[in-house]
Amino acid sequence: MTRVEVDFSDVDTQSGFLPPGLHVARVAAIEHKDGKNYPGLKFAFESTEVATQGMWSEIFISLAPKALWKLKITLEALGVEVPQSVMELDTKDLVGKIGKIEVINEPWTDAAGDTHDSSKVDKVWKNILDDTPDDYNREPDVSEDDDSDLPPF
Repeated sequence: MTRVEVDFSDVDTQSGFLPPGLHVARVAAIEHKDGKNYPGLKFAFESTEVATQGMWSEIFISLAPKALWKLKITLEALGVEVPQSVMELDTKDLVGKIGKIEVINEPWTDAAGDTHDSSKVDKVWKNILDDTPDDYNREPDVSEDDDSDLPPF
């Protein structure tokens, strides 16, 4: 019999890949990565929803000139104003921003020829709940003495 010592002190059982579908998520991290021909940015999104909190998915966005449209729509969805000119982007300013992400399963084949699914962010949309006014969910201020709008019966 084999004995193995395993340290579970930093293991979160609620984490893992997000299932396919739409999720509200925050940017948890962004890494600058090398791509095939151009570098890119790998965004890691972490769910803020109760049912999937702590689960995550990623999207790689190329910095190739012909692919910058995808970075532009992602930045705009996260509430960043993107000029029609050169822009200096500090990725640490994006961490914590909230968006709505569409997660898909993307099949891939390993060296042995086995097919697997991977969780991947396909698109980022603006989270419209961020646009609600601060008092949107406020209870109406109704005075008990004011019944002028009630029918006269």
